[in-house]
Amino acid sequence: MSDNSWKKLLVVGILATIGVSVYGGYKAYKQYKFNKQWQSQNEIAEENALEYVRDKYAIDAKVVSLSNDEYKNEFNAEYWITKLYNTVTLESDGHKFNVIVKWKERSSDGYDNYYTDEVEELLRQQISENCHSKHFYSNISVYSELDNNNDMWGYIDRGGVYLTKDEHFDGSDLKGVLKDCNLSVKALVVDTVFDDCELFDMFAQIDADADFYSFDTMEHLEAAKEVKVSLNGSDMGMMKYAPYITDFRSVHDGKNVHRDFGVKTKDDMLFRGFPDGYSESDAYACDVVDIIESDNLDLYYGYNKLSEYLSSPISDAYIINLNEWWGTICIYYPIEKLKDHDIEDVGLAWAESTARYGIIRPEIIDDYAVFVLNPGLSFKLVDTKGLEPLEPKLSY
Repeated sequence: MSDNSWKKLLVVGILATIGVSVYGGYKAYKQYKFNKQWQSQNEIAEENALEYVRDKYAIDAKVVSLSNDEYKNEFNAEYWITKLYNTVTLESDGHKFNVIVKWKERSSDGYDNYYTDEVEELLRQQISENCHSKHFYSNISVYSELDNNNDMWGYIDRGGVYLTKDEHFDGSDLKGVLKDCNLSVKALVVDTVFDDCELFDMFAQIDADADFYSFDTMEHLEAAKEVKVSLNGSDMGMMKYAPYITDFRSVHDGKNVHRDFGVKTKDDMLFRGFPDGYSESDAYACDVVDIIESDNLDLYYGYNKLSEYLSSPISDAYIINLNEWWGTICIYYPIEKLKDHDIEDVGLAWAESTARYGIIRPEIIDDYAVFVLNPGLSFKLVDTKGLEPLEPKLSY
């Protein structure tokens, strides 16, 4: 390589090194500038929050934590804080609560969820009084929607009941403080009939989501309260307890609906139909569930040379049809009827076609083995002892 070539490479290397150093210095400067802004922001937010609670509640609190959103662009090393407000968590006499305040300027205006515990306690008290039950369990979730300005809220924690600086809660206007919130209530009681009451009407008026379940015994309530509600709001886990639910009240989409939790019986099995979404009907449409004897299941399994899975039937074969809606079926089979079988080997064989079939294993809910099945499918209960597990085939 010639001397000129070496010189050119050396110059390029030096320039590259300088470029990297400059860029690194620029990034360091941007980070330093952002850190200074972040520190300043926190100091102003703390001062604003402490002044807010001194003015509103005449209390001296201490700061527990602060939160806001930051954004970092990896390409150009730009950082910025995305919201105009901070959430400052304070504590006073062991009580923690949030205050949402500005951070760019000194201001004692804002919002706080100081009264959330009092609001939720009053709501639980009214649930107990309206349900006329000494034994009840409630799960309350409240999420404030005070302002649709994304510059204010964004992903800031809005859990709880937020009020402005001029608003106070004295227990006289529960509806007023909840009307701007996203409220979800699940209540479980024992041996109760859900008559019409003002509480259900209030939930409908403020567009809350509420489900009230009455159970036959405290033991079944205790077991059912551990059931988690899915993200889409459906409560299929709770539906598995339908044989023990004596009454059900549902409030969704501004409608106060009384549900009938009756089950349909066929041979030794109980059936309950649950439509997708929330029905406007006065009862779930179990009456339109047709359960018909069927030979299709044997044909489907025979076609796939899997008839050995049906060689030890516990029940006859049936097909389920839902005439007016799409949804899910829960099948409840008495454990007493399975005492001569190993429950680990019991399965519900189902098939919709030669390409869609499988074995459903039960979930044991007290006195029943419970199977969750989609409608329009043939099925029978079978003993699969000695057979390899059959994975569902769902190809089209």
